[in-house]
Amino acid sequence: MDYTPSYRVNRIAEILNQQKMITSGFETLEQTAERIAQRLGIEINHQLLSEYTKGLHPYLLSYEKLELPRQDVPAIQKTLIGALSIIKNPCQFYDIFRACRPFFTVNILDRALEIIVAKVGNFEGRLEKLKEVKNFDAFDSIFYELLVSAQYAQNEKITNVTFLDEKSESHPDIRFFFGKELGHVECKKFDRHSNFAVELRNLISEKTQHTLNTFLSAGQSAVIELEFHVDPHNIDPYQIEQISQKSFKTGKKECIEGLLSAKANRLEHQRLESYSLFPSAKHYWERYNYQNGSQWHGLVNNMRCKFGWIDPRIELRDRLASSWLDEISCECAIKWRITDETILWRYRKFAYNLLFKGLRQLQNFGDNSILHVWFERDMAIGHRKKELMDFAKRIYNSQKDIFSWIVFNETIFDVSIKGIFDLIEHAHFFPGPKPFSSKPLITNIFTAQDDATIDEGEFGIGQNLPYIDDIAEDLP
Repeated sequence: MDYTPSYRVNRIAEILNQQKMITSGFETLEQTAERIAQRLGIEINHQLLSEYTKGLHPYLLSYEKLELPRQDVPAIQKTLIGALSIIKNPCQFYDIFRACRPFFTVNILDRALEIIVAKVGNFEGRLEKLKEVKNFDAFDSIFYELLVSAQYAQNEKITNVTFLDEKSESHPDIRFFFGKELGHVECKKFDRHSNFAVELRNLISEKTQHTLNTFLSAGQSAVIELEFHVDPHNIDPYQIEQISQKSFKTGKKECIEGLLSAKANRLEHQRLESYSLFPSAKHYWERYNYQNGSQWHGLVNNMRCKFGWIDPRIELRDRLASSWLDEISCECAIKWRITDETILWRYRKFAYNLLFKGLRQLQNFGDNSILHVWFERDMAIGHRKKELMDFAKRIYNSQKDIFSWIVFNETIFDVSIKGIFDLIEHAHFFPGPKPFSSKPLITNIFTAQDDATIDEGEFGIGQNLPYIDDIAEDLP
């Protein structure tokens, strides 16, 4: 297997400059959003943006598999609004986790569109779809195709990059020339979350609600560390509450042999000196000692609290939902993880049918064909080297698929404790029976190699880049 190049999306100093939560630093972002709107022939819905930042539509940016938004709005509008909400911060309503992704999407899409309009053929149909789709998974798939085409088009050794018509599912997405050689690219995007992962998340949320409510009713503030040693379907909610309460009273870890473990830690009352953003990585870390990518697979919480309003320009009648905590009287959080390897394998596994479908679409288009696959790393379950190796072995053992390279573009979107947005990409790739180059012509799709931090890492894992807050501390 080949090494994995790992990149951060921008120079770290540029990231920090863009992340300062002050209005004066975001003129460029506003111009970027307007430029995208002009290229697509749409107008940004500023009325909806104003309503969103006041808290009128708190689920506008919700990912559909997790939580259905209540507005029938194209995904591109929601993406632009999500990015522009950063400019309004601090405002009545600001969701830092949901703003992270649109921030990167808008900046990366802007750069890609400039290249596509100048160098890619037959792109109009993709832009029409980008404007119309409302589901984020569908939007991400088109977004990925556009990024792939742009990266191929800006390579000096590649010419005549063209989108193929989408009349048949047996066709790949993109055609190009490498010298006199004709090449084709197929792009596949896994959903952000598998159905199993979503169902597991929802199940545990349901199973733990009784415990959260019981603790709040008794005025008990706590952080509970919960481990499932079997399928959570087999756990009774009252078992969770029982051992959590016992641990809270004794201060010791409690277990139901072979089924469940819980350790309840008391939370001291916290007086907020100023408004605190919630949800936020900062609150999760300082109050629950919880960080994305840690040993815990998820977090559920509840609290009795008072939310504040921020912008004094907002009239009383317009003050709606707020994401700024003013007072917390009682709060309870449950950090959970699965220890059963069978369950974890179902969590991590890939939908091989999508990958084999992508290879089938390349079979009739010559040896010079590349399959690009985008998936996102769930920080809780870590890398997927084992799963990638398993797929590679299936391909090599079958000896029936003709292709040049398969490139997996793995992304990690994250919000740091200090509120810095981070995007890391690992490109994992392996050759087919007839590679027409010593390495893929294009590896990374989301990150530009001329303005990124690069390191070679292990296939399926990537380079372990330092935490972005630690890098920030070293800068002037």
